[in-house]
Amino acid sequence: MGFAVKELLEHQMANFPTKNALRVAHQDLRWAYGELHDHAAALGAALLDLGVAPGDAVGAALGCSAEHVAVQLGAAQAGIKVADVVDADKLSKDGLTKMLQEQRCTVLFVSPEVLPKVYEAIPELAAMRPASSAALSLEAFPALKYVVHTGKNNCTGTYRFRDILLYNAIPDRLAGVTADKEADAPLLELVDGNTGAGAGVATQHDLLKEALDKAGELKLDGNSRVMLKTSKDQPKSLLLGTLACATKCSQFVVAGEKFDAQAVTEVDEHEHCDTAIA
Repeated sequence: MGFAVKELLEHQMANFPTKNALRVAHQDLRWAYGELHDHAAALGAALLDLGVAPGDAVGAALGCSAEHVAVQLGAAQAGIKVADVVDADKLSKDGLTKMLQEQRCTVLFVSPEVLPKVYEAIPELAAMRPASSAALSLEAFPALKYVVHTGKNNCTGTYRFRDILLYNAIPDRLAGVTADKEADAPLLELVDGNTGAGAGVATQHDLLKEALDKAGELKLDGNSRVMLKTSKDQPKSLLLGTLACATKCSQFVVAGEKFDAQAVTEVDEHEHCDTAIA
């Protein structure tokens, strides 16, 4: 395969900037392909600016949200792996501790609902100011430098997601990340939230091939609307659905932060989806 996620997003942004790419109903949000590229690139540039290097790992304990998509695609553009928690609402202190230590996450992205578990695992955060300019220095988690949450309020020892994004960064932090390096770079490892155990790494090449196969199986085209309709391995399903739709310039629709059959049915009635990632 001759392209990576960065090239795919750049191509769709250049050719179809105003075409709908992502609909997240529970956030009342819709991104066109130009916006999808820009938000993901802003996250990728932010990671590099924070000192995360290609080949490093970040952690994610997020529901199905626009921020989650941006983390996955932004990390991909920067050649960074995402250790992604399955069923983030069931994350345990021990599971988080093991993930941070074994995956050596440099940045941890969490939803507000997960923050209590973060403070339980890292009690030092409670005594720190919000958005302190200094990187973390933790004996138990030497690799971890920043914790970022997707909520609106400032929280001790953490940054808000929206405050770290770097739009139109000069110089372009992502310019030096080449497609050849990206394609074989580890991108996603699913992590059991209860135990912290990883389930094997998928590269960009692996995931893009699977996405192309899924797009072919579903017979996607530029008019397709695809609903996320599964509770299994949701972080992977979220990424796979986004990439499959991007290969054909289709629109991906997410009903809720976690799977809810009633919410899916209600959103489907409004969005008129013709197929699903199930």
